[in-house]
Amino acid sequence: MGNQHFRFEHPESLVGWAFNRDFYCILDHDQEVGCVGFLFYGVRSPLFISLTAKEEENFNTLENILIDEFEESDNFKGEMLRSLLKRLIIKTTRLGKTQTDTYHHFPDHKLDLIRRFALSVEIHFRQQHEVKFYAEALHKSPKTLSNLFALYKQPTPSEIIHNRIILEAKRLFLYTDKSAKEAAFELGFANPEHFSRFFKSKTGFSITDFKKQGPKKPAIL
Repeated sequence: MGNQHFRFEHPESLVGWAFNRDFYCILDHDQEVGCVGFLFYGVRSPLFISLTAKEEENFNTLENILIDEFEESDNFKGEMLRSLLKRLIIKTTRLGKTQTDTYHHFPDHKLDLIRRFALSVEIHFRQQHEVKFYAEALHKSPKTLSNLFALYKQPTPSEIIHNRIILEAKRLFLYTDKSAKEAAFELGFANPEHFSRFFKSKTGFSITDFKKQGPKKPAIL
């Protein structure tokens, strides 16, 4: 997801599953197996799941079936790949829930509120930087949101918003030629100086010093 950043010591040994919204829409599938569901906007983000030897074998088998399906060229290919992807998501969701204590200890409606907040941040973080906006969209008070995230031992709502802004800023500085002023306006800051101070307060680096570091690999952003 766009709000996640991973760095792997040995990326050559990994298998990555990537798909976009056009292929598997984040809103058109069942709540728990869509991109707004447990795996992608749950209370543990990112979510890491341990596999037994049998479970690893099952995922390897599913991977091989998907690879075979990519070789097909008939009209059924897209729908078959979507079905296999949904199977992958369901299998992973089942395992994730069994390995997540929080999921069993709290009611679904509270977990759903956290997911909806995360999705709303993903959609609006470039324009909306205040918790009040998201609280009103969810028909909650800012204090209610803060208490809920504290209960789940999550970062505060404001920290989640700020972290998402900083992650996008880093991407712009590392992988585009945008200036600090251009990035500031793209991320909703009317005052570039305010943005520069915000960036340094959150990262410990000035924008100039951060750019000098350059992209560090291996990483997935």
